[in-house]
Amino acid sequence: MPLSPSGLTLPTQAQIIDAMVSDYEALTGLVLDTTRTDDQATMISISIVTDRIAACYEALRGIYDGTNIDAAEGVQLQDGSRLVGVDPDPASYSTATVSCLGTNGTVIPQGTIVEGGGDDDDARWTTTSDITIAGGSTDVLVQAQIAGPTVAAASSINKIVTAVAGWTSVTNAAEATPGLLRESDSLLRRKRRASLTVRGSSSSSSVLANLLALDYVNEAVVIQNASNATAVVSGKTLDANAIWVFLNPVLTAAQQDSVAALLHKKVAAGTQMMNSGGGTAVVKQVTDEGKSTSRQVSWDSGSAQGMYLTVSVDLAPGYVAADVEPGIQEALVEFFTSSLGMGSTLTEYGMIQAIVLRGVEGLESVSVGAGILPSTIVALPYTPSIDVTLTLTASNIMLVVI
Repeated sequence: MPLSPSGLTLPTQAQIIDAMVSDYEALTGLVLDTTRTDDQATMISISIVTDRIAACYEALRGIYDGTNIDAAEGVQLQDGSRLVGVDPDPASYSTATVSCLGTNGTVIPQGTIVEGGGDDDDARWTTTSDITIAGGSTDVLVQAQIAGPTVAAASSINKIVTAVAGWTSVTNAAEATPGLLRESDSLLRRKRRASLTVRGSSSSSSVLANLLALDYVNEAVVIQNASNATAVVSGKTLDANAIWVFLNPVLTAAQQDSVAALLHKKVAAGTQMMNSGGGTAVVKQVTDEGKSTSRQVSWDSGSAQGMYLTVSVDLAPGYVAADVEPGIQEALVEFFTSSLGMGSTLTEYGMIQAIVLRGVEGLESVSVGAGILPSTIVALPYTPSIDVTLTLTASNIMLVVI
């Protein structure tokens, strides 16, 4: 049976063909030449039918895999996560600051469209507020019309789409800040798994789940040493019976107070909360309501480590570097922003896969080398400290044609 206590087992198309040929020969007493699918009607029919059956089995496999969170992808994973109250973080939009030049007093309304950047230099951006040109030039924040990471180098947003009398030109002095795609499947699985321990205990898993449930916390890492002696955990030296929390991004004062109250409640009494003692450390004193006793809680803000990449490409005949560079930049920036969290390992395979899945036309082959800004070359795979997120901008991608 296809479905058994051990799971779903489906035949391949070749196995389906063998079974149909065997049944046909048993019923008719004839012998089929299975090598002929060009003019033998029976084999042609079997090939067509089994192709459709195999497609149905593939769909069945997808439905079955969707019941397993570790195998589910996309919508099925999202549905499985929502069953336990966990929603994927939505995609965000790229933004950039542009300078609008023209006649003083010219009003440029919110929703005005400009163009530039993106794969084909035709990405469209919308102004987020009304502005009035003064001193010959006024800046305004623009947002990409399509969610996700849209790459726009400095000076690339330079076309006016919505004409306004008195507005003569537009440009961006700095490259755009890329948005994010919907939360990746791997990060959603991690968040779902952590959420199941929220009510479990004061363990590091429970603390992590509660932190990730906060809307303003993008990433969190919690490491714990539950032993009675100093130990190294995930590359960090922890005192006996200690916990260390890392959060991203840097929080506002009000958000810090909320996190401090949460840690005070969720971290067991007697557990030391460690911090770096440096500029990323946050230390708060929390007093129980109605009591005079207080407790010190602490954590560290995660830090960013800027990377640069050297991408070596072999191009198909008739293509030049400018044809493939925007697509490669967008694929890699998207990979860094959507797939790499604090402490994530950077691999050449992951970056090449991102470029290939992007479908950059004109590429014959590609390889990637990496370094830490400003000039330190690193061997891949490269794993940063547990509290570090690797970042990349389009301007730090150097393309080399081989």
